[in-house]
Amino acid sequence: MIKSCFKTAPLAKTLLLWILVFCPFYQATAVTLPDSARLVPEETIFLVNIENFEQLYQQLQNTNWGRLFNDPAMANFVKDIKSKSRARLEARGDEIAKAIIDANALPTGRVTFALTASSRSAMPKLPHILLISQWGTQTDKIKKTINKITAKSLNEGARRTEEIYHKIEIITLIKNSDQPYIDPVMKLPQLQISYCFIDDVLLASSDIDTLKFVIARIKNTMGRTLADDPDYTETIKALGTHRDFNFYINVKQILKLIIAEDLSGQMNTMLSKLGLDNITALGFTLDVAGKNDTSLSAKMLLKVNGPKTGVLKMLELESDLINPPQFLDSSACSLFFINWDIKKAYDEIYRILLDIAPPIASEMFCKNPF
Repeated sequence: MIKSCFKTAPLAKTLLLWILVFCPFYQATAVTLPDSARLVPEETIFLVNIENFEQLYQQLQNTNWGRLFNDPAMANFVKDIKSKSRARLEARGDEIAKAIIDANALPTGRVTFALTASSRSAMPKLPHILLISQWGTQTDKIKKTINKITAKSLNEGARRTEEIYHKIEIITLIKNSDQPYIDPVMKLPQLQISYCFIDDVLLASSDIDTLKFVIARIKNTMGRTLADDPDYTETIKALGTHRDFNFYINVKQILKLIIAEDLSGQMNTMLSKLGLDNITALGFTLDVAGKNDTSLSAKMLLKVNGPKTGVLKMLELESDLINPPQFLDSSACSLFFINWDIKKAYDEIYRILLDIAPPIASEMFCKNPF
């Protein structure tokens, strides 16, 4: 399960590439949704949010990356990306994603992607995919495309079920297969996708209980969400208010899942000795075509509750004045400094090894270069 979660780590880069390659210009949607964190369960482990897809696309066109992708010389490269993307989706059987690409229409308002590990689900140990997207004037087009692909899947042996929840029709597609698992080692079941429309908002999830939770939140039904987690609110607040693109990793929840899967109890001890047990969250924000003629401006924050020890202490950087060396030419356009105390890092490595591998620590002590 943890391996599946971390396969989404390069998602920020992938989503930006996806926007540049597939997104034409469309009218913006006028529908307003609650904040994405107020729509997903508190147990959400990964959240990506683009508040205004159309605006982000327009901003990307004004960056060096946008101009690069629009260069006629890149046409074959872009065409190759489209072809390979469709092939991967075909292999995975991801009907909703295939429908979005085949429709040649992308969302114009909010786009939210999440991985949840909700205890409300019948399979709480598995990560569940969730997509929330607003389509504005493209809603009819995406509905027709999804209906077309749904009909194709049914002809190929998939099963379809319908359910009414809060007066919203939920459709679930279940792929037909002789194999009970798509991954026999990790015991991941055959892909099924549940989806529905609320006005111009498409909701889709690999878990119907997660989808129902989001519907209930849109309908103003009470329930704890990620926005009720102080670690989330503090991290997002520290990142600042202007965020074209941001993602949040609920490290606290991931560690909880890792510890729960370890029946020996050794993982909890190891995390504590490495000083990783008090990491709670990782936040990242991207400002596109922001101030001072920059193409991209990014900020990342790691939230730690309590003192930094172990690995975090070892990697700790100290603030200091930046003094460029005398030999640096005035025409230099890039300069990188890292103020890392190597002796302190060495001492912390020694302390960690003294706890988990005393023989290695003893050898380090004898060969201490400091």
